[in-house]
Amino acid sequence: MIQYLITAIIDIAVGFLALSKKDNPAAKALALTVFSLGAWSLELYLLTVIKNIDVLNVLFHVTRWGMFFIPSTFAFLTWRLTGSRSQNFKRLVVIPSFFISALLSIANAFIFPSTLRAVDGGYLPNTDVIFYLF
Repeated sequence: MIQYLITAIIDIAVGFLALSKKDNPAAKALALTVFSLGAWSLELYLLTVIKNIDVLNVLFHVTRWGMFFIPSTFAFLTWRLTGSRSQNFKRLVVIPSFFISALLSIANAFIFPSTLRAVDGGYLPNTDVIFYLF
């Protein structure tokens, strides 16, 4: 589905534009968020166009990290947009969410790898342990 690829390209372009704003911490958080969204959109695109399951399996587990980091990056963006003043929000929400996202990503890549099943129009991940943990 070409709309996933277009969305991924736009997300990545917006991310690089946000990174060009050197003195704005909220722009850096926005860049992380749209890069995560772009990686997830790229995953959705790859699931619909790649037919070789061996190649797709590797690319799927790499681009899936974007999906796992979307909630964390939104928490980080929220913290930055509200002035970065709440150290409690940073300690209780932002840092643990990144830690959990990293654990889920590593677990999905190495311990509990998701499997893909063929469906009309491509592949979808099977419901597994990672699905429920996420």
